[in-house]
This record gives sequence, C-alpha cells and structure tokens, in this order.
Amino acid sequence: MAAEIKLLTRESCGLCGDFIAAFQKAFPEIALEQADVDSRQDWQRKYGNHVPVLLVDDSMVCQHFFDEARIRANLTGL
Repeated sequence: MAAEIKLLTRESCGLCGDFIAAFQKAFPEIALEQADVDSRQDWQRKYGNHVPVLLVDDSMVCQHFFDEARIRANLTGL
C-alpha cells in the first residue's frame, strides 16, 4: 500500500510555494496532494499558522521548511 503524502498549505503562503517547488524537484515521481490547512478544524487547531506541513500517513514529517533528508528517511521502505 502506498503512503499517503499530503502537504497542508494556505493561500498566499510564500513558504508553501517554495516547499512545493523543492519537493517536486527532489521527488518528481511522487504525487504531492495539497490541502488547505483551514479546510478542517482539527488541522487548523493543530497547525494554525505553522504551514507548510508535510504529512506522511497523517504523521508530521516536516514543518515550515523542506527537509529532503527527513522526507527520504520517512519514505524509505514505504
């Protein structure tokens, strides 16, 4: 079963755009699902203004900035 990889973002978020570009460059073979952090109350409460947030199977892998090493470590074996 493939891992669910989701990026929580917010419109007009400069860090979010940077994160998406870096992710797509490092992992062109992986489809990155994006979701607005404000679309669910639980996400809004948990992450608030701390976007972007990369979730792999609903567990936070990195927040604010793209961390290729951490992402690779979390995707190994999936």
